[in-house]
Amino acid sequence: MSDAPPDERPDRLSGWKEISAYLSKSVRSAQRWEAELDLPIERLTGPEGGQIVQASRREIDEWRQSRMRGTVLDGDADDDPSETSSEDAGVVDAVVEDGAPLADAAPTPLATVSDAAPGTRPPARMLWLVSVALLAGLAAGTIATLATIRVVGAPSRFEVHGTRIQALTEDGYPVWSHTLDRVGARPISGYGVGGREGDLDGDGEFEAAVPITFANPWMTTAEESDEVRIFTRSGSLRAIIRPQATLMQYGRPYSGPWLFTDMAFSTSGPGRLWIAYNGVTGHPSLVIEVDRGGASKVRFVNQGTIGPLAQWPVDGRDRLVVGGSDAASNRAMIASIDLGESPTSWPAEPVASVCAACRWESPVAVALLPPNELMAVLSRPNADVWRLRIAARQIIAEAELGVHRGAMYWFESNLAVTNHRWLPQYQAAHRDLEIQGRVDHPFERCPDATAPMTVRWWRRGSGWTAQQVRTTPSSQAN
Repeated sequence: MSDAPPDERPDRLSGWKEISAYLSKSVRSAQRWEAELDLPIERLTGPEGGQIVQASRREIDEWRQSRMRGTVLDGDADDDPSETSSEDAGVVDAVVEDGAPLADAAPTPLATVSDAAPGTRPPARMLWLVSVALLAGLAAGTIATLATIRVVGAPSRFEVHGTRIQALTEDGYPVWSHTLDRVGARPISGYGVGGREGDLDGDGEFEAAVPITFANPWMTTAEESDEVRIFTRSGSLRAIIRPQATLMQYGRPYSGPWLFTDMAFSTSGPGRLWIAYNGVTGHPSLVIEVDRGGASKVRFVNQGTIGPLAQWPVDGRDRLVVGGSDAASNRAMIASIDLGESPTSWPAEPVASVCAACRWESPVAVALLPPNELMAVLSRPNADVWRLRIAARQIIAEAELGVHRGAMYWFESNLAVTNHRWLPQYQAAHRDLEIQGRVDHPFERCPDATAPMTVRWWRRGSGWTAQQVRTTPSSQAN
């Protein structure tokens, strides 16, 4: 989350694929919902004159809540398995309610044929009916078996509606559900995260971590912190994680509310889960580490925002990579933290908590990404790293720099930049501003595209340094 007003937070979805994935529906359903149900969609002029489809997670969440409170959206039968088709009629999936199976539905008995008189053969029509009934019973048994196979296994997505959390398979079949004591929802500040899976306790089976907010979506400020509930594979509740930390905000102690942004399970070594939270104004921010027993502690604190998290085993060490922003410089930030050390604090402000006796380590490295022309033109001075991906020995970061999905950076293990390029969304926004007369040059002659960009680094043992990085053409970026 950035310090920008709510309408300017990095919550953009680009393209029908991202929009439909966020809705957990097909592209066809998403397009039909726009045409028939006023799904909020925006269109920008693309580089070649075409259109780029975008949407706001916040606007979609508000739209969905207004239409889905206790009901199912109209027009989603083509990919919503909850609506039984004719071939699945009579098939009831086994669902787990708070870890316990619901009572199975009673089987529908086959129609029987009346006895024929002794010594006589049943009429041909009657024999035909018996054959059809037997074939129908065989088909129903086959369908039921296939439905059971689909449900077996760990769920792949999680939905929070009203007072219920529901775990679903990849094709949308329910596996288990959990009842809340009050109305909850998926956090709007969560970058579209509905849940994550990983082996937290080291038993070889995945646990599920589901973020929940109990804040009123129509209020501008939260009244309580978001939480993360951890479940076993079968749906039993293992732990509830709520931040219990006090950091300094504008020179005064701040103890919450804390808003969920992202989480990541450990993929190596002992089971761990990291959860990122921001303050209601975007900062301060922190990362909570949860161990295999469900106990939690503060792992990292930052004076700016924290967004995406990614574990990165590199150079023989286990690292946690954190994306977000730096409040002091208004720059997008990426930090690398050694998970074998004590809790870590932002290097420019080593005592970010009110705990004067706490011992804080510094990050292994921090990179601050440069601002750009559109940030000034659009009066959006804040920037964020909003997505991280690990690719072999490199980490790829996407940043919001004036516009959502503005630029992409490739980093080595010490956070040195190997590649940088502006994304199509940034180029399209630049051309729109050129058409509006708000910039007096095309993107190809923009200083962002032609001049070197200055990246600032902080590295343990050497402090702050700066280096100029040239933009890599899209055809050469790997």
